[in-house]
Amino acid sequence: MRKFATIFATAGLVVVIDQLVKLWARSALVLNRDYWLFEPVLSLTHIQNTGVGFGLFSGNPMLFFWVGVMFLGALVYFYDRIPARGMIPLYVGLLVGGTLGNMIDRLAFSSVTDFINFHVWPVFNIADMSAFVGVVGLILEEGRKKGRSSAR
Repeated sequence: MRKFATIFATAGLVVVIDQLVKLWARSALVLNRDYWLFEPVLSLTHIQNTGVGFGLFSGNPMLFFWVGVMFLGALVYFYDRIPARGMIPLYVGLLVGGTLGNMIDRLAFSSVTDFINFHVWPVFNIADMSAFVGVVGLILEEGRKKGRSSAR
């Protein structure tokens, strides 16, 4: 039960924060304009992305909505195989929350609202950051698991 609660609470928190910040970005930031925080490194730049990371496959927003549906369906199907140990439920929750946050945008706006711009990386949002941290965390956990098992 703790695994489910951690995944659900983490995903829910990510979705709420992501959607509130995106609502603010859509209402307060002019599209395609830089609002510099630390020039020339960091700005808030409101864009609408119809593709995935790096703007790849632009123009196919519903394709990636359905990819998200399939991912979440697979997660439900394989839920019993998700380990409850360590930080894994938290990382899965971050990944689920990030996926859901961007799926909501695709369904509601046919694009994803991005606004964090480091100017050396494509513009991204809270959901992207959450999913990225979740994936990296899961990879690191898997590496630690393999390191422990090979040390035996």
